[in-house]
Amino acid sequence: MKSPINNLELARFPTNHDSSLRAWDAADELVLTWLNDHFAEHAPALIINDSFGAISLGCHGTTSVSDSKLSIIATELNAKKNNLPGPKLIDAVSPLVAATGPVVVKIPKSMDLLAYQLRLLRAILTEGQIVVGTAMVKHLPQRAIELFEQIIGPTTRSLAKKKARLVFSHFDSSLEVPPLPNNQFSYEGREYRSHANVFSSKSIDIGTRFLLQHLPPLPERAQIADLGCGNGIIGIECALRSPSSEIHFFDESSMAIDSARSNWSRLIGEPNAANFNWVDTLGESMANRFDLVINNPPFHQGQVIGDFLAWNMFTASLRCLKVRGQLVIVGNRHLNYHGKLKKLFGHCETIASNAKFVVLRATKLR
Repeated sequence: MKSPINNLELARFPTNHDSSLRAWDAADELVLTWLNDHFAEHAPALIINDSFGAISLGCHGTTSVSDSKLSIIATELNAKKNNLPGPKLIDAVSPLVAATGPVVVKIPKSMDLLAYQLRLLRAILTEGQIVVGTAMVKHLPQRAIELFEQIIGPTTRSLAKKKARLVFSHFDSSLEVPPLPNNQFSYEGREYRSHANVFSSKSIDIGTRFLLQHLPPLPERAQIADLGCGNGIIGIECALRSPSSEIHFFDESSMAIDSARSNWSRLIGEPNAANFNWVDTLGESMANRFDLVINNPPFHQGQVIGDFLAWNMFTASLRCLKVRGQLVIVGNRHLNYHGKLKKLFGHCETIASNAKFVVLRATKLR
């Protein structure tokens, strides 16, 4: 990547999919240009939602906030690749610390997440401090502009350049900002709560509901992994069905892990064993560890759609399952997860199906 601030060699993470996809976009370049023109001698106070480190590594000595463990890993790897110290990296549920200078927000796909993050910023901004949003025009809905105006203050937009645009918002402490709506739903009489960036935070995902309806009987005592756990509903429902089992929650979203931990505390409590892991797929989990891995895999990373995240999850599951251990997943019929699991495990069986979803099971044979 070439920018007015630095020449960076950047890679996406995970690295085992379409090599034609870049680790930066014109929105990253546009905000780097603006920062160089207006704050050449000073790093931004804060960078939020940097995808793979392009903005953070173009601005030395700053703090970068991300909900995504994949983004954190990518930023660390790209810092090493470019022999840079890299930014201070913090998760999306940690408190923010006030600092002078502009705050840069890579506008996320989720407007609920943007609303949450802008409200957090209000607590640390000083009067008139500028918040700069950056996005590709096609990923910049009018709702995002409205949120900047309603939560931060007076807002303007730049001209589009290379199909990217900046949003400039100056903090107005006198604004009266309504509280965030509750992200919660009830399943089988139990209330599940979620942070803003957790998938299907206001109602149970229909794929997850279908999976829970057709989940095979659980062992009396087992090591069970809820992979891509979201708010933890699958792992918690497993704990209720198999109270002597140990449940392990895995997600690359810090908001998901925090939501799962909170729901577990309210609905299950301390007597049952549980582990919570903010990692890519199954992280450093040892081989042959789990009796059962349950997964409702995502099919997109930000705005990029593909099956590469699911493939990584299936591969990690095969490594971490015990011999005779099982992977049970739910997926849209058209994604052909059956073929992928058969290629990895040598076989795959269908437990249940309807017009939209399939529940599949693969057993590790050796």
